[in-house]
Amino acid sequence: MRFSGTLSILLCIILTHIPVQAANIHDIEEPGNEIDRVDNPGTAFSRGQDCRNRNQPEQAFQWFLKAAELGHPESQLIIGECYTWGHGTPKNHDKAFYWLLKAAEQKQMPAYKLVAGCYRYGVGTPINIQKADYWQRKSLQDKKEKIERQTGVQILDTISDEPLMNHYAAAVKGNPIDMDDVAWAFFEGKGVPQDKAQAIAWWTKAAKLGDAQSQYNLGKCYEYGEGAPRNKKEAQRWYAEADKPRNGQPSSYFRQITGNNNPTRGMTPEIKAIYDKAKAGDVEAELKLAFCYYDGDGVARNHDEARQWFALAAEHGNETARRLLPKFQPMRRTYWRVGRNTASRTSKINL
Repeated sequence: MRFSGTLSILLCIILTHIPVQAANIHDIEEPGNEIDRVDNPGTAFSRGQDCRNRNQPEQAFQWFLKAAELGHPESQLIIGECYTWGHGTPKNHDKAFYWLLKAAEQKQMPAYKLVAGCYRYGVGTPINIQKADYWQRKSLQDKKEKIERQTGVQILDTISDEPLMNHYAAAVKGNPIDMDDVAWAFFEGKGVPQDKAQAIAWWTKAAKLGDAQSQYNLGKCYEYGEGAPRNKKEAQRWYAEADKPRNGQPSSYFRQITGNNNPTRGMTPEIKAIYDKAKAGDVEAELKLAFCYYDGDGVARNHDEARQWFALAAEHGNETARRLLPKFQPMRRTYWRVGRNTASRTSKINL
């Protein structure tokens, strides 16, 4: 009995000196506690990226918010977008604007346009057109300076479209496809003040480099007197250049799609008779043929041909043709480019 009691005492002594890790709930690390202890914005941003990569939007938001509160510019932009779209947190336009403005003030370029839009349309802040214009101009100016640094090309101050700046820089460096884009911008007055003479100049540069699309567009300009006096000889010259086989395409590629190779091909006998009268100078036939081309009645629809016959009928004194002619645009952007590889373009532009 004495031995038994002594053993019990020894066991008690040993057990009291063995370290035991208690399963205390307060010892378990909570994410919130960890976030509270982080005071480095770069660390918080990195944790946010990790959570985002693991498809944990709520946790990512909390880490980015911490980084944003510590002054991290990119995180401020991300938090503004999260509040805008409801990523990892409910949508809140007031908070979105607050953080986007913070990011913009720290020179986060993507935030400039977003802040401009908020001011322009009153999203999260009262409408203020003056401030909207300020941030829009700042966005364009910073984009312009960035492209100039990257390319060494001086961008025109009159260009007000960011993608067009890229096209212009590439055009100045000699890319004929971008020259075509710049020419269309000047021709239509989109992203830059309209200047058809400038359009002609850019198309001419690209055409001399062998760009078939620009050669065709230049022919159209001379045919219809757009940006230059009408000159059928020049038009025919550039059409002929565009018509040359290249990149595996057969000869008469452009003529096939415009119908210029054989104007009567595919015409019904009735329309062929109208065509012959129109070619002989019959004003009523010219007007009828214009409608036929416009509606695709008895001949392949071709609005360029329709306009040409409306113009001829108007020139010969037909009042109906004169009234309808202004409704037709002689030049419309098309992509009849031989071998055009859109993947090689510097950037996309919606003109």
